[in-house]
Amino acid sequence: MTINRTTSEGKNLDESIFNYPLTVEVRVPDSWDSVYYSVGGKTQSAAVYTNKAGESFVKVNLIPGADGVTVTTKINMLSLK
Repeated sequence: MTINRTTSEGKNLDESIFNYPLTVEVRVPDSWDSVYYSVGGKTQSAAVYTNKAGESFVKVNLIPGADGVTVTTKINMLSLK
């Protein structure tokens, strides 16, 4: 996932207001109950939930980096089943 930290005018966003955690929904196979995911080398777990359309998702918490214009975070999804 790449987060672009510039405005449409090409200006950098202020780091003091762009360091709040982000929650990202990730679609997973419907047969999964929960997952482990790795963000920045740290393994975490997340429970799978089903939306109104019957699709399975997990919520992954990310914190943008405080330095640089573009932050890249690698997310590896691992099934617990």
